[in-house]
Amino acid sequence: MSNDIGSEKEYREFLASLNTASDEEVAEVMQQQWSSFIGDIENQRLRLGNRQRLRWGMLAAACCAIFLICGFALKLYSDNQRLVRQSKQLICINTGKHERVTVNLPDGTNVKLNSESSLSYAQDFGSEDRRVSLSGEAYFMVTHDAERQFVVNGEFLDVSVHGTTFNVNAYHDQREIEVALVEGKVSVTTHDQDAVPVVLTPNTKAVYDKSTRRISVRPTSMIETAWINDVLVFKSQTIGDVLRVLEKKFDVKIVVPEGFNTDDTYTGYFDDESLSEILYVLKAHYKFSYQINKDVIIIE
Repeated sequence: MSNDIGSEKEYREFLASLNTASDEEVAEVMQQQWSSFIGDIENQRLRLGNRQRLRWGMLAAACCAIFLICGFALKLYSDNQRLVRQSKQLICINTGKHERVTVNLPDGTNVKLNSESSLSYAQDFGSEDRRVSLSGEAYFMVTHDAERQFVVNGEFLDVSVHGTTFNVNAYHDQREIEVALVEGKVSVTTHDQDAVPVVLTPNTKAVYDKSTRRISVRPTSMIETAWINDVLVFKSQTIGDVLRVLEKKFDVKIVVPEGFNTDDTYTGYFDDESLSEILYVLKAHYKFSYQINKDVIIIE
């Protein structure tokens, strides 16, 4: 950071540099400028007579006061810019495979984050609005606030609420995004141009198809939230979706042969069954065999 602020251009550059300067750098420059300023005053005083020295001393005192006020103002400006930069920094929570975490946001909102998911929010969350970004799946229990709505930003849609409980399933590798409402009311808006918000009531869900870019509202018995109790519940879901859920839950790769009908539907409930036990049930239902090679399941 330049220490010479003698010209107007240099002074402006000096102000701009304060935005990125540390407190130590600001203090060092101000000390150097002060020493230079005092030196200039002393040189001028030595050149003048007694009466002129008195007048110069009074003028110098006034200049010193102005210099100190400006220095203090610059320090406040620097501190304010630093606080602004810090407030815009993001806090990110990421979960790995088989990992789930509970996040308590500053406003009291409770978020249960499923495996392989990401939640982020600004450090000044709640100061102006309550906004988070989600990739993956999370169960939200939002603290009521009539003045500040709570917004979940996703890749394809946003969910807006004031206080409610809902589940968002928005994994990248899934064809559909689901927002299931447990209680309260939420508004779901896609990122498509001229999109009309969809308002959900309890026990309904919004389903967004990424390929058709269409959103629909369907009834639900809240099987979407079974994961928070470590339970697998499937209701008329395609076997392809079932296998993808098993891959995530048990951290395996399931390979299906060409011609295997992944659009066939399945309804079932699994509590604490192992992967082998679940595959045995599916094997009996769909009449297939399979081989297990470490973390790869080959369906035949």
